[in-house]
Amino acid sequence: MRLTRQLGRATMLAVCVASAALLGSAPASGGNEVNYQDPLTAAPPIARPPTTSCSVTVMQDFAFNSSVGQGVYTGALAPPAACPGPWSKIVLDFTGKVAGRQFDRLLNVWVGGAEVFQSSTPEPDPDGITWHVEHDASRYSSLFTQPEPVKVELQNYVTGIYTGVIYGTLKVTYYQATQAYPAPEHADEVVGFPNADSAYFYGPGDVRTTTVTFPQDLTRAYLELYLKGNSCDEFWFGSQPDDYAGPNGLCGGGAFREVQVSIDGRLAGVAWPFPFIFTGGVNPWLWRPIPAVNAFDMPPQVIDLTPYAGVLNDGRPHTISLQVPHDGFYWGIGSDLLLYRDPVLAQTSGALASQTIAPTAGETYGENVGSNGGVFTTGASRHLAVSGYVDTSAGRITTTVEQTFGFHNKQELDLTNFLENLTHDETIDTITTTSRPGSTNVRRVSESYPIRMRSLFQVPEQGQKDFWKLPAGVEQSLVRQTTVTVDGVQTFASSLADTVNASALLSRTNGVTMLSGGRVSEDYVASDSSGACYHRKLVAAEGWMKSDQLLPSC
Repeated sequence: MRLTRQLGRATMLAVCVASAALLGSAPASGGNEVNYQDPLTAAPPIARPPTTSCSVTVMQDFAFNSSVGQGVYTGALAPPAACPGPWSKIVLDFTGKVAGRQFDRLLNVWVGGAEVFQSSTPEPDPDGITWHVEHDASRYSSLFTQPEPVKVELQNYVTGIYTGVIYGTLKVTYYQATQAYPAPEHADEVVGFPNADSAYFYGPGDVRTTTVTFPQDLTRAYLELYLKGNSCDEFWFGSQPDDYAGPNGLCGGGAFREVQVSIDGRLAGVAWPFPFIFTGGVNPWLWRPIPAVNAFDMPPQVIDLTPYAGVLNDGRPHTISLQVPHDGFYWGIGSDLLLYRDPVLAQTSGALASQTIAPTAGETYGENVGSNGGVFTTGASRHLAVSGYVDTSAGRITTTVEQTFGFHNKQELDLTNFLENLTHDETIDTITTTSRPGSTNVRRVSESYPIRMRSLFQVPEQGQKDFWKLPAGVEQSLVRQTTVTVDGVQTFASSLADTVNASALLSRTNGVTMLSGGRVSEDYVASDSSGACYHRKLVAAEGWMKSDQLLPSC
């Protein structure tokens, strides 16, 4: 359980969450929840092709205990001789085990110096839990074609109080491609940067720059950013403006964050982070046994650098710089370049045709501060458009990326009992137009990351010693709509809505837990224009599943 850190954050109005009344789900009415079942999510399992496959166990029951220097596993991975490429799919399977008491931890996996997987761990119970996460790594296939070093990092500290040693097993399964299950398109080259020693960004003025020489036959490029706020910025969307946070001992920097990416000193793109919530977040009993959205498989934000490919393929070194301008404390950023090369030409050429990116997002702030609290509103918006072309063996290909960002955050604080009501949403609309001889393809992806939160940290009542009560609730969603048109005719459409709704109560008197428990549900709905439909709904209470439904309609 993450009690000490959580209460410390609560006393600074650690981001808080939507109450039972707000979310329509009541916390446990009584009892003391101690043990809970193994974690699970409603997300669909990876569709694994029925082709010849080979599995390689990279790491077996490695004991992550940074207290004795075992926070990082290093090994090697080579493609199995019995399953030579190409592969229809490559899947990573991570299985973890932990018992006792322990915080949530961050897990990172690198292959050949490139980050291929990021996750967080559940907080355990005394009896112990086991959990499993599968991750599709097919887009990194070029990394797996030859022997490469593997690094798995999970900085887990064990003490006399926090006793949980995390044991991890990592397996890689290669599924051979066939005519019926061909190899998917993937990058020809994957380059990871910077190294782990320089992946942390401390403060808004911290800029990290890496020099990269791109292939001269470059046709497309994408930058993946694995983004994770830490310490006060773990709940960056619940931070207050500096002028209020400082005097009141709260987390500053305001509620808005973006990562800026520059090429050769010129702003080239931005990424807005997803608001991840770990299993110790706000109140640990919220997430037993169902974690928050994407907590176990934390995808990167992707910036399409293809419009710049005609500039980057000149054979000269180029600098790529990253910065978090509103960084309130520190951020970890893992970065990968996914590069695509011309199958025929040794040298492509091209140019950047147009670029419209403001140096900063348009931001608005509002404060209505009272004697012991206040209401804070934050808004932000951005629009960018970048276009460039590359002359390839298939002719001139022009790529235009147009993005519209929106941000809204409202916090109502009452410092008397550390009450916080929070509503938050980010919207990102991306239109990518690819024109080649005789054809124009338009892909539009619209995403939204809404959250409603409420929590109350009730301080000692008169005449009581060491008493506190922490009721909390969270409703979080990921909503995504995708459409593809070719020459004006829609050829594909898909939708995804993943919502987790949780409420919990934790109460202690004189160091003894008097009441603990929660309720949590997840509703995952995904469909596309081919007729595919996946709809699963989970409901749990007191740490145990009450309902698991695979529904027929989307």
